[in-house]
Amino acid sequence: MKRTLLLAILILLGSMTLFAQDRCYETQRAKGIQLYEKGDYTAAYKNFQTAKLCTDLPSDNDLDEWLDKCTIYVRISPKKLTFSATSSDRQCAEVSTNAKMFKVAGGAPWCTVTHDSKTLYVDCSDNLTVEPRTTKITVTAGGKSAVLEVVQEAAGLEVSLEPATLAFSSREETKTVEVSTNANEWSVGTYPDWVSVFKENNALSVRSIPNVSPQSRQGTLMVTVGGQEYPVSISQMPGDTLIEIGKKEMAFPNYTAFAMVAVVSNMPHWQAESSDEWIRASVVSDSLKVYVVDNPSLFSRHGYVRVSVGKHFADLMVHQQPFVSTPEKLVSELKSVDNMKEETILVTSYPSNLRVYVDDDEVKYTPFTCPVDYEHHSLTTGFERREYFFNEKSERHSNRAWYAFCHHHIRS
Repeated sequence: MKRTLLLAILILLGSMTLFAQDRCYETQRAKGIQLYEKGDYTAAYKNFQTAKLCTDLPSDNDLDEWLDKCTIYVRISPKKLTFSATSSDRQCAEVSTNAKMFKVAGGAPWCTVTHDSKTLYVDCSDNLTVEPRTTKITVTAGGKSAVLEVVQEAAGLEVSLEPATLAFSSREETKTVEVSTNANEWSVGTYPDWVSVFKENNALSVRSIPNVSPQSRQGTLMVTVGGQEYPVSISQMPGDTLIEIGKKEMAFPNYTAFAMVAVVSNMPHWQAESSDEWIRASVVSDSLKVYVVDNPSLFSRHGYVRVSVGKHFADLMVHQQPFVSTPEKLVSELKSVDNMKEETILVTSYPSNLRVYVDDDEVKYTPFTCPVDYEHHSLTTGFERREYFFNEKSERHSNRAWYAFCHHHIRS
């Protein structure tokens, strides 16, 4: 009895094993398809490989087709999209995959991507910079991925300088130039030495120094952007005409002499002229030469030299001492030469005459108009003409000048 029961169990197990072996192919293939439908391509691939090992594998099985389906691929065509700097047209790329679904990632703030089951739709905003830009979009399915490269060209270089012309007065001034550009960087180039330039954010501060020249001046400030130079024209009004003499006045002795004095002017070709014939003025380089001749007068004399350029001028006062500083000194000189006493002496000397006499042993003098005609004088007038020469050969008198005297003898 026991032997019969054991034999029956063994037969049943064998039948079940044969039944399981008879169902292997169908079971593994069905599980693989189920996993494939769920998108678990790796597990599905394993089930299809197991099905190929089943003893009940039919000769006309489709496992190779399912294995190909489980071997996931993702392809994008084209692989690169190129946009112009200001293109507003949407571009597309086709996605090919044997997966039931895929995911899209990547892009940039300036590049947006949408898609459906087969197509990527790419839009780009305008590129306002002078540099091209690039981003990548990745499509992933079943552990596989493909990349779409998106490139946008650079915009043309744009530069605006406002204002592009600066006009300064002759004084110190500061003006501003606004710099607008789509370049990331810009710099200050060359500029004239009579201005200083400071970069302040997106602007230039330009400061001029006073123009002391009577001539206007021009120059150019260069702004460098993207390896190119852009000009700002600069001009400045002429300064006021300047002419100054190093001294306000000059004093000379009674004899011939000269002196030099510096003249400062921002104008070339200035001129000099004197107020009187006894003063002579000439231009020597940047200096004024003042020359005076002997003063034969009993009185000091005064004049000026005028330095001028156009309507502008400056005066230098010129003073010269008299031949003899005082009439008393003249009388003393004459009496010592002539050895005259108690006499009235009429002294003629440009620009006036003096009547010099002795009163109680005191020398006195008064203005007098000499009645003597030196060219046609007569002895009946009671006057005698005498001339005393004082020149460089005289031991007593070193000045080159002379005086004429009228001598009147006191009658008893």
